[in-house]
Amino acid sequence: MYLYPYNPLWKDYFALEEALLRQHINSDIEIFHVGSTAVDGLVAKNCIDILGVVQSIGEFDMHAGPLPAVGYTNRGEYGIKGRRYFVGERIEPSYKIHLHVFEKGHAQIQRHRNFVALMRADPKRVQALNNFKRLLSEQFSHNKGAYQQAKAPFYTQLLG
Repeated sequence: MYLYPYNPLWKDYFALEEALLRQHINSDIEIFHVGSTAVDGLVAKNCIDILGVVQSIGEFDMHAGPLPAVGYTNRGEYGIKGRRYFVGERIEPSYKIHLHVFEKGHAQIQRHRNFVALMRADPKRVQALNNFKRLLSEQFSHNKGAYQQAKAPFYTQLLG
């Protein structure tokens, strides 16, 4: 299955990745831990989602060259105009990374940050999402795409 119980080490993994990114990106970048691993108590895929906010995507592109050398694969916009999307995987400790970089002002920035803020503010909402995710992961245990699609309405309702 692709859901893991909440792991307090996810915050430490984020801190490791943030330090690595700051060391290898020679560009002004704000870095935020987003997604389910950023919310205490929330079940999640074992994947650290990182939001990077830059003044200029063009300038970021000029300075993102070292990222493949530290384990990040550039996937381009990957379906979201204006995004730079990188994926990575760490062996020990074992986790995946999704880095989403947007230029300041992009609508996706608030969407990512609002999810974390809304979930952190309401433990009942965390429990409801946990129950929903577990139900869907049982129902779609061998179809990750269907799982993602089935949980999308929750996020749409939450974030508008």
